[in-house]
Amino acid sequence: MKMSERYDILDHAPKIAAEQIHGLLKRFIEHAVIKPKRDRWLQLSQNPKKLYSKFSGLWNSLDTSIAIEVVNLDSLPDHSYVYYCMDGYGYLLTADQASVVGDAEDGFLFDQESDRVFFLTHEGDYYEYTIPKRI
Repeated sequence: MKMSERYDILDHAPKIAAEQIHGLLKRFIEHAVIKPKRDRWLQLSQNPKKLYSKFSGLWNSLDTSIAIEVVNLDSLPDHSYVYYCMDGYGYLLTADQASVVGDAEDGFLFDQESDRVFFLTHEGDYYEYTIPKRI
C-alpha cells in the first residue's frame, strides 16, 4: 500500500469527532481488556494522545482468548466501518477503504453493521472481537 493512498482516503472520508467514538471505544475496552487493567484503559481512552502513546500496552492488556486472529483485512464484509487511529477523529469508510487504511497501522475498525471490532497493529497483527449488545 502506498501511504499517499491511505492519506488520500482519510482526507476525503467523513470525519467523526473523538467524543462520538469514545462510546464505541469504551464498549470495546469493557469487553476486550482483562479486568485488572480495565479501569486504567478506560481512563486513557478519554485522551487520544495518551491512548496512542500507550497503545502497545493496550495490546498486552487484551484478552486474546476471546478474539479471532485475522490474517489480513482483504476479506472484510461489505459494511461501513469507523476507523479510529487516535488522531482526534474517526473516519467513516467502506470495507475496501478500511482494508487499505488499516493495513499495518495501529487503531480500531468498528463495524457499523455488526458487533465486531477489529484491533489493528502496525506489525500487521489483527484481532477480531465480537462485542455483545447491551440489554
